[in-house]
Amino acid sequence: MNQDINRESKQKPQLLRRVARLIKQIIVANVESAGFIVGKITLLRGIIILSALLSIGLTWFYQSALTLQFVWWYAIFHFVFRQSFLLLSFIPRGIAYQLKKRVGERRGYNIYEFLTGMSFFHRSVSFGLLVQFTAWQGLPFLKDYPTFVGVVSYAFIAVGLVVNTWAFLLIKRETYYYLDMYYGRFLVPFREEGPYRWFKNPMYSVGQLSGYGMALASGSLAGLVFALLNQICCYVFYYSAELPHIKRVLQKNARIKARTERTFRQQTKEVLETFIGL
Repeated sequence: MNQDINRESKQKPQLLRRVARLIKQIIVANVESAGFIVGKITLLRGIIILSALLSIGLTWFYQSALTLQFVWWYAIFHFVFRQSFLLLSFIPRGIAYQLKKRVGERRGYNIYEFLTGMSFFHRSVSFGLLVQFTAWQGLPFLKDYPTFVGVVSYAFIAVGLVVNTWAFLLIKRETYYYLDMYYGRFLVPFREEGPYRWFKNPMYSVGQLSGYGMALASGSLAGLVFALLNQICCYVFYYSAELPHIKRVLQKNARIKARTERTFRQQTKEVLETFIGL
């Protein structure tokens, strides 16, 4: 009896530690996916944080001074910057290649990480402002179905958030920030677990529901269009740059494995021949 009580008393702290660790991982995943690297604060990472604080402060205290025209241009600029920077980074002799060539692999990585983090944050902020400033523009009839719109939109947001967080925890920040493509090799072993058991690209497919949900909750046609364009760009990037990268690395790894096996067989043969000759 006493042994069972002691066992239960030991299991409770372990369970609490696991839950606390999971909560911490979830928080870190969402913070890093928003553009902020959790860890050592460098100058460039500090600039991202300062930029975020300034952006939040300005939009909070001076929101009444913002115009719809400004919000449109803000959203368009950061959407175009994010998508073009990502695609141009990994075309042959693109931005990633030029950074490594001109300033070195490590310093180039710091610059790439900075630009990626800035684009992640401001893309999200600009999308949120666009949805807010274009609320019920283009889809005013949705006001007549508040219950339906509320249930569907918040279900979309919840599903997208869960899938994106779950996928991030599996692929880690290195893959989320496309560092495997920057370095030209796999940095995190791929595991067909979680949402990857059902979807080849959960972040590009179901994970995009959160954007649609935000736009739908506000009745923003512009938000729905931006969410759709973002998803289309995800798949354009996947088929034009990411999938070819995966195939190249797999082929390279297969050649290395085959060469290693041939070397092992040759060395084994030589050892046996030497042993038999003796």
